[in-house]
Amino acid sequence: YQILTVDLTGPDAPAAALAAALPRDGGRDIVRILLAGESGVEGLDLGALTAVAQPYFASVTLRDHTRLRRELWERLEENSLTGLFLRAMRRRMDGAEDGAEREKLELAARFGLAALEGREEVRP
Repeated sequence: YQILTVDLTGPDAPAAALAAALPRDGGRDIVRILLAGESGVEGLDLGALTAVAQPYFASVTLRDHTRLRRELWERLEENSLTGLFLRAMRRRMDGAEDGAEREKLELAARFGLAALEGREEVRP
């Protein structure tokens, strides 16, 4: 029996992200897959995702633990500590010299926002 956590955050469709994360040697395993990360407002089609995972295991169940995808900068103009933090991070990103530095700063903004909101952020 295994419990796997699969983060669906990213540019791939949920089915593609799930398929890429599945182990290929679990044919006799009974598995529960916890779907983590972000999903769109339409939610997840658990039936379709179960169909993607089913061929890899003897038995599989999926649990949706995703949260609604939000635009990182949507609270930028708030008159709050969160708004102040986001404006400072945006200024730093605008002054970044290369794409790698901007990616690091965006990740830092995501983690900082999660901390301010009292939640966990999964590293993409």
